[in-house]
Amino acid sequence: MSKTEVVNNPLSILLISVSSPEHYALWNALSIETLAGDIKGTFGNKVQVRINRIRQNTDIDVVIENLDPATGIIGISVELGSLLLIKVLVERLKTHLKSQNFKPTIVFGNTIPTYQPDLFFDIWPSAIVVRGEGEFSFRGIVNHLLNNKRLDEIPSLVFRKDGVKVSTRFTPPDLTLLKHSPTLDTINEVLSCNGSALMETSRGCPWSRCSYCSIASFRNGRKWESLPLERIRENLIKLIDAGVQEIEFTDADFMGGRSIEHTERIQQLSKIIRDVSLFYNKQISFRVFLTPQILYRPEDEEGNIRIKKALESLKAAGMSKVYLGVESGCQSQINRYKKGSKLSAHSHVINMLRKEIGCEIDFGFLLFDPNLTLKEMSSDIKFFKDQDLLRGNQWPFRPIRVVHDTPLHKTLLEAGQLGEFDENLLNYSYSFSDKKVQIIADIVDNLSAETREIFYAVKTISKLQISPGKQTKAAICALDIVKENALIYLDLMEALEKQIKKKIPDIEPYKQLARKHIDNLIKKTKHEVEKGLLIEHADFLLQRIKEYQELKQ
Repeated sequence: MSKTEVVNNPLSILLISVSSPEHYALWNALSIETLAGDIKGTFGNKVQVRINRIRQNTDIDVVIENLDPATGIIGISVELGSLLLIKVLVERLKTHLKSQNFKPTIVFGNTIPTYQPDLFFDIWPSAIVVRGEGEFSFRGIVNHLLNNKRLDEIPSLVFRKDGVKVSTRFTPPDLTLLKHSPTLDTINEVLSCNGSALMETSRGCPWSRCSYCSIASFRNGRKWESLPLERIRENLIKLIDAGVQEIEFTDADFMGGRSIEHTERIQQLSKIIRDVSLFYNKQISFRVFLTPQILYRPEDEEGNIRIKKALESLKAAGMSKVYLGVESGCQSQINRYKKGSKLSAHSHVINMLRKEIGCEIDFGFLLFDPNLTLKEMSSDIKFFKDQDLLRGNQWPFRPIRVVHDTPLHKTLLEAGQLGEFDENLLNYSYSFSDKKVQIIADIVDNLSAETREIFYAVKTISKLQISPGKQTKAAICALDIVKENALIYLDLMEALEKQIKKKIPDIEPYKQLARKHIDNLIKKTKHEVEKGLLIEHADFLLQRIKEYQELKQ
């Protein structure tokens, strides 16, 4: 499309969210809905914005069949795990665009393009890549087509000019200027499967020092910032008006800090939620992400009192669950993760949230890391069981991800422990410094790989409702299944940790016992699917169960 063609006609923009085919959409496509809302709010009737979502090959057919020849920009959001679908989409798009003889501007964004822009020039040489948060960058691209704005004046872009790669200054947007709330293009998908809607009130992390985390690099070093309260109110009103009753706030840390300013902001947010709920006569349930080092510090009792009052206000507004980034049950591992917190504080926060605030907790827990020792593993398992973390984490054997350009990545690179890089997931394989831990990790990984897709699908069903009081029979059944699966691995790891320290360890009987329990759980899962209780992903589950059982015959 030439720039003169858009003078009298709205610029047609298609935004496509491409997800991993191995994951399931319980939520709205917040990234591109956020971008769509900003573009529409900024440019008004000068643009027309449509959204498509791709999670499997058949979705690509829909995109191609409905592609408007007048489209001026095709923006593609590349989520982790989606590269196979991206490559299919690109080939289909190239063929279709050539046959129709039109050349829209192609833009790639989200996590993978941010860290691997060259990968996308290999598959689409004339593409533009947006790094990090894309609102200001995409506004600039729209102005490039509407008003001849120079690409090299637009922040956070990578593109080719006369065959030479050009990278503009990597600058995250000023959040105070992001006043337009997201669109709701994919909300009906959420409502149809009883899922919860994603919403954000802030970006970044107040700590930003964890050894394994890439939030800081994605924001080019910028820490926690709040979005405008009026935008948050508008977003909430739109969601509730659409019929949403359960919300998952995606903020890395909902509090953002312990200061008076931060706790007053929480009181304001709580009031907004209560007021909107009262106006619509609907009780909203929501989950927030919090970190122990923000919630409790033994040396700051005044701050602890403010934090507790803020939590009580959130609870009164509808907070039914907290995602708590505990990550470990061992102080030496917490130090290695650079969490900036004490294990005793973790225990205090768990007790406070459960007993004083009366809130259920989902737990972040990263048991396997490259420098884990047997003693630390034993402490982790004991902490997991003693604190009854199984109520809020059904994947206790999760390994830490070594993401490119994080402190952990640099440490392992120097130590020679890094393996191959997976460009699809942006992480590295790695070896364990303790060879006995390596043996246990390999056993757990190999065993869980056989049923991972099955139990992950069941896990997604268990997450359909945030509020325990609103859970369906299917969600309760699914939760029981994944808890039973988690317990199998906890018991296995505990037994292996004890056995492998012996002079002549006898490991095989424990592996066989775990496999027997897993086989029985697979049969139970199949029975629940065939009864019609686990309707979500039923075809997928039955097919994967069939493949697993045939493999074991």
